[in-house]
Amino acid sequence: MEKSERRYEIVKELFLPCTTSLLPHNCEIEERQLSSPWDYVRSLYPGRQDALFSESEEEGNPAIEVTFDSGQRHKYTFHPL
Repeated sequence: MEKSERRYEIVKELFLPCTTSLLPHNCEIEERQLSSPWDYVRSLYPGRQDALFSESEEEGNPAIEVTFDSGQRHKYTFHPL
C-alpha cells in the first residue's frame, strides 16, 4: 500500500432523466483503496467526450458527479474509513 492511498467507502448513485423522482434509480456501496477519488472516477469513463465531471463536498466528504449529454447522472461520494 502506498502512503498516499486511503481506504474509502464509495456510495455510487445513478439518476435517470426520464423519472420524476429525485431519488437515485440505483445505489451501490463498495470499499476501495485509492490515492485519488478524482482519478478513480475519471478512469471509469475513458474517452467519453459526452461526460461532464464536477467535484463538490457532501458533509465534508468528496463527491464527484458525472453528467452525460443524455441527462443520465452518476454520483460518487467517498467516505474515508
